[in-house]
Amino acid sequence: MISTPHSHFISPGFNVRPLDINSFIVLRQLDKVDKFAQARDRNHRRYMENLRDDLEFQDVSNNNIVASISFGALAKDNQQRRKIVSEMTEKGIDSRIYSAGSLDQHPLWFERHPKINDSLSLKIHETGFFIPNNQELQEKDIDFISSVVKNAING
Repeated sequence: MISTPHSHFISPGFNVRPLDINSFIVLRQLDKVDKFAQARDRNHRRYMENLRDDLEFQDVSNNNIVASISFGALAKDNQQRRKIVSEMTEKGIDSRIYSAGSLDQHPLWFERHPKINDSLSLKIHETGFFIPNNQELQEKDIDFISSVVKNAING
């Protein structure tokens, strides 16, 4: 295999990043993983508390630690998602749509398989987005980001 700094998508679901430097960095980060996971879980739960009346998101009441790099949420509709993402961008907050949406809406999938037409899958595709969740974010940062989202929704 040719070593390159780019990812190679050899087949659906298989992503190869053949750099030894990645392994070196990961090994150096392992001693910090628990601290990072706790901080991200705290942030995730703060987002849930702040936004529970405004957005839909995954139920994590099972008390497992959520160490996500972002907080995934569903807006009411595509127009509301656009408004939220636009407001966040205007305030300098990174955001993106939910994992490029539903795979069954992309050629990689529908050229090989029939459309799923699953309502949840389509809702995620049309209304899902991510809010940043980095271990460096503090409670005041989470509250600020949440207020930007709430302002976009409620005016």
